[in-house]
Amino acid sequence: MEIRSPSDGHPVGRVPVSSDEAVGRAVEACRRSQEGWGALDPDHRSRLLSGLREGLTERMEDVVDLIVQETGRPEVEAVAEGMVVLNTLARWERRAPKVLASRRVSLGGLVWKSGRIHRDPFGVVAVVGSWTAPFASIAGPAFAALFAGNGVVVRPSEHTPFTGRFLEEVSREAGLPDELVNVVQGRWPAVEALVRSGADRVHFRGGVEGARRVAGWAAMEGLPVTVEVEGKGAAVVLDDGDLDRAARSLAWGAFRGSGQASHTIGWIYVTDGAYDSFLRRFRKVVSRLRAGSGGGVDVGPLGVSRELSRLEAHVEDALARGARVVEGGARADPASNVFHPTVLAEVPRNARAALEPVAGPLVCLFRVADGEEALRWIREGPPVTSASVWTRSREEGERLATSLGGEGCALNDVWSPHTLAILGRGDRGDASSSRNGLDHRLLAFTRTRSVVKNRLPVSWDPWWFPYGESTLCFLRSFGGFGSPGGPAAGLPAAVRAMVRRRP
Repeated sequence: MEIRSPSDGHPVGRVPVSSDEAVGRAVEACRRSQEGWGALDPDHRSRLLSGLREGLTERMEDVVDLIVQETGRPEVEAVAEGMVVLNTLARWERRAPKVLASRRVSLGGLVWKSGRIHRDPFGVVAVVGSWTAPFASIAGPAFAALFAGNGVVVRPSEHTPFTGRFLEEVSREAGLPDELVNVVQGRWPAVEALVRSGADRVHFRGGVEGARRVAGWAAMEGLPVTVEVEGKGAAVVLDDGDLDRAARSLAWGAFRGSGQASHTIGWIYVTDGAYDSFLRRFRKVVSRLRAGSGGGVDVGPLGVSRELSRLEAHVEDALARGARVVEGGARADPASNVFHPTVLAEVPRNARAALEPVAGPLVCLFRVADGEEALRWIREGPPVTSASVWTRSREEGERLATSLGGEGCALNDVWSPHTLAILGRGDRGDASSSRNGLDHRLLAFTRTRSVVKNRLPVSWDPWWFPYGESTLCFLRSFGGFGSPGGPAAGLPAAVRAMVRRRP
């Protein structure tokens, strides 16, 4: 695969595509390495992984350079992505030994028994990354899997393969076992080969259609799968909202990552009393954004040219149906992947821009009568990944927040990558998504194993053969029904029988 920079088209490099056989060898090599790694206790693994964080810290400028080269994003956003990964690693160093430790659990009324739940690694975890967050989308799940005792085989996006290869390099340099972290390269055939190559769990980040493909392959192999579905968010601005703050915050929320990052705002619903004032403020903020390639820009190029074509088609369709361009609406240069931050107003509900999320710097504004109408439109529209509500009324804000759906809602704010990493993302119904906050993500890469043992020297349990009156007394008492004299009336008889070691 030949990789070219979205900024100006210059070649970044070439990467060999992994064959199906090479993918299978990578998985088997990872499995051999994982056996010893998984046998370590969580505290020992955390100490070893601290070296990975230190090595990554020393080479973070290399990560930033790769992200900028492969995606064309502003350096500030590349640094922010690296910061989130490092902060997540540091928190896992502190949290993982406690979260992954075995724990004692109560068995209710079975006081003569004790139980413990252990967290065991799956084995080999297949991680499929996304070009919208080339490093975080692979490093986050990969490091979580490593803390949990797994080995990892990563398939970075075909658009950002060098960032993926760097992950393998820095893991090796940190002294982790050889081939504990392997990277394979390729497009969808490589993804299918990885999912069907004998891995024990799959993690995917990308669009809805890709998530469904991966979930389907995983289902055919009987594998558990988690996905992080990317898409757009929606915002609701009410009459009593802080319009200046809303305009600045939503401009960043809509156009960070050139509108390609997950949870960017795609649709803004503004009530009648605030619409004109908000539009004026929002347009002023957006008009000052610097779009282009290289340094000193706020909005960089789109990472994938096909998304640029989709974006242009969305804008053309909306204009043909009567929408109005408030800002932007065209490429910065006909030969570039840079598209001006675009704001569309008066967008008809049947326009593609209103019905389909697109990875790019495009946001649609809609005038609504009140929060209820906004809520109805959002529910009838495409699924949103997150929501944002702007109002000075805490009661109204929380009411809307609990009704908007998506994976989370921010009140008088927008989601940031850092808050997403810590709080996690809620479940959505359009793919096999699951929560993936810090603790949830660690636990997602483990199997639970329960161990039960007797604490007291008894040789008979009251539900064993032969069934008799003491069996009925115990079960009725334990279940809290049918025992004369109250729920515990039958327990003494059952306990006496156990102590006598006979039914």
